[in-house]
Order: sequence, then C-alpha cells, then structure tokens
Amino acid sequence: MPYLTNPDLSPEQLLEALLELREQIHQGASRRLAPFAGNYPEQRFSPGASNLAHYLTLRAVDLRPLQTTLARQGLSSLGRTEGQVLTGLNRVIRALRRMNGDRDEGEPAFADGDQGAVELSRNSTTLFGPAPQGRDTHIMVTLSSEAAQQPELALQLLEAGMDCARINCAHDDAEAWLRMIQYVRQAGQSLGRSCRVQMDLAGHKLRTGSLAMQPAVTHVKPRRDARGRVTEPARIELLPEDQPQTAVQGRLRPLSASSRAPRNWASSPRSKPVAPSSTCPRSCWAASVASDWAS
Repeated sequence: MPYLTNPDLSPEQLLEALLELREQIHQGASRRLAPFAGNYPEQRFSPGASNLAHYLTLRAVDLRPLQTTLARQGLSSLGRTEGQVLTGLNRVIRALRRMNGDRDEGEPAFADGDQGAVELSRNSTTLFGPAPQGRDTHIMVTLSSEAAQQPELALQLLEAGMDCARINCAHDDAEAWLRMIQYVRQAGQSLGRSCRVQMDLAGHKLRTGSLAMQPAVTHVKPRRDARGRVTEPARIELLPEDQPQTAVQGRLRPLSASSRAPRNWASSPRSKPVAPSSTCPRSCWAASVASDWAS
C-alpha cells in the first residue's frame, strides 16, 4: 500500500488508502480462514472467528503513517477497533466519503459497535463467573499440591476473595485434582458462594538429554573505584597447554584470569588480535598474551 508510507494525504487519497486497506483485510482474512472452512457448514464463519481473522490481518500492516493523517482529520486512528474491525473501518470510510462530498450508498451497514464488548462480558461471565460485588476484576488462584491434602486451604482462599480456582494439570494426578475440586465445592457451599474451577491442561514436555560437564565460565572485569571509574584494566593470561604457568606469571601480574589453549592457536587463521576501539576502549582492554606464546 503506497499510501501508508506518506503521512501527508489529502482526504481523497486517504479515502482511497482506506478502501485499499479494507480490501486487503478481506483477502487476508479469507486466506487465514480457508484452512478451517471444513469446521463451518457452508463456510459460514462465526462473527468472532471472522473478526479475529480481520484483526490479525490489520495488525500485520504498519498503520502509523495512516493513523497520523487520520488523527489530523479528526477521525478515528483505528487503534481501538479490535472488538469489530470492519465496523470501525467502515465508519471512518463513510465519514471520509461525506467529507469529500461523495454519497455513501453501497457502503455496508454498520454492526452494533458495542457488540464486541457485550460478547466479551458474556464470555468472561461464562468463564469466570459473575463479577464480584464491588469490583470488576476476578481473582484466580492456582492451587498448590497442598490443596489436595488440606481442606481448610480452599476455605481460606475463598474467604480471602478467590473467585476462580486454577488446577495446573502439569502437576499431581487425577485423584489429587478431584480432591481439590471437592474441597473447593465444599468451601463454596459453606460460604454460600460460587467458585469456578479451571483446569489447565499440560502441554508437551520438551526436554534435552544429559549434558556433558563443561569448564565454568570466568567473568573478567576491570578494577573500578567507588565512582565506577576504571582504575586498572583486566588482564587475562593465555598460556600454551604445555607450558608451566609460573614461567610468565611475574610478567603479567596482576592477573584477572588464566586460560590455556593449544600452542598453535595464536597462529590460527581464525585468531585475530583484539585492539582497543570505540566499543572496547583501552581502559577496558582485557587481553595480555604471553610474549613467548608461539616460541
């Protein structure tokens, strides 16, 4: 969409850009929904599924230049249209048509702009239960393994404000989960409260095999004063594997670390000397190599 790279569009160009964006959303949503067509009779996707496909397509486009121009025209910048993407976009298109003196005949009718919020509220109630008195937020608590052994724990959690109990099915077993549910139900009955129970199914457990032991990582830092200023660079002693460490110890003190490598490492084509640079100033240069390395 070439118009999306230009934040200074006339109302006519802005309308054309939005019409092109709407077509792109339609096509992108169709591609996203196509693999799931077999799950919907006659490919009649639910409003929620269609809107999700519209939203994902919209979010794949960088709208920032377009949003800047929309805001300058006093129009919605499409930043809060996730509830009903096409409805929000169609409203802006209709407003632009009228600004340009065009007739908006043939434009699709608007869906209820509040339908998304209504659906969200209904689904939240189904999932978490009615909103608690005095607050809109539900409190979900993940039950620990102790909740299967201590009935009083569920009662204490409900008294503290728990609205929904979560069971992590990656832990414990079916017998423990059943006891947790029973204790939550008993506590709810004793308090006259309803508490939803959500069971979070365990996913795949991808694990690596046994790892061979490796040398520990040595962290080398220069010395600094109380203000953090470098007072002495760090020094690393690199010795051939077959050379005693005491042979060069005196020349390189004070040392921050010592390491060994094959004698021909320094002459390897992959070995390049490290020099001070803008990203590694001389005060932080940490390499001091034994002078008789290659001897």
